[in-house]
Amino acid sequence: MQDTATLARLIRELGQTEHWRADQLHDAQSQMLGRMLRFAHDNVPFYRQRLSGLTDAGGFSRPRELLAALPVLTRGELKAHADDLHSAHARAPQALKFTTSGSTGMPVTVAWDRAANVLVAAIVARYHRWWQSQPSARYATLSAVPTDAQGRGRELRGMAWYPGQPASDGVAADAAQPVRQQLDWLLREQPRYLMTYPTNARALLRAARERGASLESLERIDTFGETAVEGLEALAREVCGAQLADRYSAREVGMIALECPDGNGYRVQSESVLVELLDEADQPVSEGDSGRVVVTSLQNIAMPLIRYEIGDYAQAGTAPAGGMPHPVLHRIHGRRRNMFRLPDGDRLWPRFNSDDLASMAPVRQFQLVQKSLALLELKMVVDRAATAEEEAALERLVRQRLKGNYALALRYVEDIPRSAGGKYEDFRCEMAD
Repeated sequence: MQDTATLARLIRELGQTEHWRADQLHDAQSQMLGRMLRFAHDNVPFYRQRLSGLTDAGGFSRPRELLAALPVLTRGELKAHADDLHSAHARAPQALKFTTSGSTGMPVTVAWDRAANVLVAAIVARYHRWWQSQPSARYATLSAVPTDAQGRGRELRGMAWYPGQPASDGVAADAAQPVRQQLDWLLREQPRYLMTYPTNARALLRAARERGASLESLERIDTFGETAVEGLEALAREVCGAQLADRYSAREVGMIALECPDGNGYRVQSESVLVELLDEADQPVSEGDSGRVVVTSLQNIAMPLIRYEIGDYAQAGTAPAGGMPHPVLHRIHGRRRNMFRLPDGDRLWPRFNSDDLASMAPVRQFQLVQKSLALLELKMVVDRAATAEEEAALERLVRQRLKGNYALALRYVEDIPRSAGGKYEDFRCEMAD
């Protein structure tokens, strides 16, 4: 009951802060940051040591300067010092524990106090309000669903749209099952909204197009957990006329940014997190430039994460005049491992539309893996083996997009599995930094 009242209050407050001026939101966020830094100094062993010597001469009264003086917290440090990053609130009976998917190869477990988790639910409610979701409509989710005793993905029914909301016409199934089975399930359920990973949405839409199946009940596809897929918006319009909407989050810090319906990028959820985009020298990047995503949680007192580098890159955007006061991320690029390494040490973001590959060869699913500067591997799930001419066309496309003097190995595989957390990557670099 207390959580329900808190959720309702937070939803109202989030509706109000959207109408603030940018300087009002900035000042309120600075106050939240000052409180979190002081709390971390007084209650969290890791930060008591890290902040030592930096808080003299009114450091807490200038929280943004104090923040900039702190080293970035890496994922390795989080894993190695997890216990020292906990406050006493992490041991409270109502504290929550989450383990990340491990898609980076380094899963971590984080603690959340209940109030911070309720704020995440309020931000999800904001997302649905922005996108004008109808609460009475059927909402389907295809993600990593816990398995039953036989190891099969379960089907869940009567799910609420977000914690704290009454149970509704929500259904969920496992995205790890074959795409054709997922499509059969969607056709039976006929949801108005679908939430799934971008790559899974692409596979479902392509399967529906190939079968000539109608997904006309779908009005919107909500994506999460991966970076946006090139060409997905056009594919969704072609197959079923659905909108696309994306949310950017991480288990460690909660909801980071929500895609804005006006098409102006992603709005950082400043009431919950402070986001910095930093270059390799830990300096802020300019508008239009891309940098490492570094996040400070402003609400989670069970395990404060301050200047935590989550491993993603994003491009700094510009907030349009007269709109909401929240900072804008123009584009979420993804993980550093999703960048192609060039011989001179530089990197670039590969941009591949699976329809490009499918138009040249019978490619159903693909993954490019950079093994070294001298070797790039193209894994393919195909309906049949490609001809020599088709293989040559695929190689020309890859070399056109990814310059370099490397051998390209084409590998035909039965399946390209998702990670334990359900995520999938079109490109990954396996070279050590």
